[in-house]
Amino acid sequence: MHPGKRSHRGPARFIVTLLGLMSTLLALAFLPAVAGAEEEAEPVTFPGSPLTTSVGPLGQCESSYPNSGNNFFPEDSHLGDCGFFLAFPKAGSGQPTSLQGQTFGFSGFAGPRLENFYEPVSQSPVTGSGSTTDPYTQTTVFKVETEGTEDAVITETTTYVNGQPQFTSTYDVKNVTAGK
Repeated sequence: MHPGKRSHRGPARFIVTLLGLMSTLLALAFLPAVAGAEEEAEPVTFPGSPLTTSVGPLGQCESSYPNSGNNFFPEDSHLGDCGFFLAFPKAGSGQPTSLQGQTFGFSGFAGPRLENFYEPVSQSPVTGSGSTTDPYTQTTVFKVETEGTEDAVITETTTYVNGQPQFTSTYDVKNVTAGK
């Protein structure tokens, strides 16, 4: 281009480049929100009544009686603060150093403020008919992992008999670092 001539493509190219840069920055600004949304998977909710029961991917559970006015969990979420927390003794217990004195669980609305969170493994759909001989049953598996090593695997099995005022959760904890 000659010094005395102006190109009309210059400002248009600049605007397109600026818009592209702004779009990229906007997309990057939303990445943490999108990543957080992926981590907060939807809980599995059991059919039946009068109790509504939900279990999240890290074993978080919540139950409530709809329309009773005495529910303790936020109505906009089915991830409660009840569940299973796993704590390891301090030094001298014969376990890996990375676990000593650590507590693992999940972050809830009112739950403990932990630094160590479970890693989700799998979550099954609800099976069963809800009867006493075939209760609704659901399994959630999550794990403790430190320094890239799987240390413990927790399998939570939750059951609910339709019409009952309570549900039951059992936990199977497997030490997968034994002998390492």
